[in-house]
Amino acid sequence: MANRVWVLGSAVVDFVSTIDRFPAPGESRIAKSVERFLGGKGVNQAVAAARSGADVSFVGALGLDDAASDFRVLLAEEGIDSSEVQTVLDAGTGQATILVNEDAENMIAIYPGANMMMGASALSHLEIDEGDVVVASLEIPQECILTAFDLAKSRGAMTVLNPAPACELEPMIFALTDVFTPNDTESKFYQESQKVDPGKFTAYIHTQGSGGVTLHHKHEQIKIPAPKIEAVDPTGAGDCFNGVLAASLAKGMELEASVRRAIRAASISVTRPGAVPSMPNSEEYDG
Repeated sequence: MANRVWVLGSAVVDFVSTIDRFPAPGESRIAKSVERFLGGKGVNQAVAAARSGADVSFVGALGLDDAASDFRVLLAEEGIDSSEVQTVLDAGTGQATILVNEDAENMIAIYPGANMMMGASALSHLEIDEGDVVVASLEIPQECILTAFDLAKSRGAMTVLNPAPACELEPMIFALTDVFTPNDTESKFYQESQKVDPGKFTAYIHTQGSGGVTLHHKHEQIKIPAPKIEAVDPTGAGDCFNGVLAASLAKGMELEASVRRAIRAASISVTRPGAVPSMPNSEEYDG
């Protein structure tokens, strides 16, 4: 029987504008379109994991607003347990402004709102079991990650940290992380600013977009290419990778096979606009 995936992360309403090129400082550009999507790294990862076939619990925080209601409906429709979602009275649900240019590159500005007011004390009661996978990203307080990862390790669960957006981390978070999944920018940041050694983790998975993945595991480096595709919107691709990776590990798949499966899923996601809408179902990458 597959184990549960616990996703600790943000819920953010994405306002995505497509534009020919990014504006220079002080310059205005005319957007070709503007769309509203439900996203946030946590929600994106939870949806990707659920569509991959995993039993998923989302642990996050929402405000008291229309966006919060929309997220609760989305989680229910995706079959994701939301019983551990916290309601914050003093801040609205998170929002993000995203620009996507003609080269399918993006720029993102995030207002975290309720996400950064998530309380850590309640997380000590999470019913994490042996064999579960707990995945977290950094759009929530680090104290929450520490609490959940410490609990996970004490119960024999695996921890996956998607260290985005890059920031100075509490050293104990590194010690409690089994699988570390930075992209190019994040990998450079952590190796330079905090002298992170890829060999200290069970796996250090350096994602490189269209360049694929470099997997550091058992003192070996394995280069895994990404499928050749025509990208439309990269928003949420890393979240898709992490969600499917966690789901695959929870199913008991070997690490390299899980990485390859996650790459196939993420490659499909960039061929579609938005984050949550772009997350593929397992039939699309397991066939």
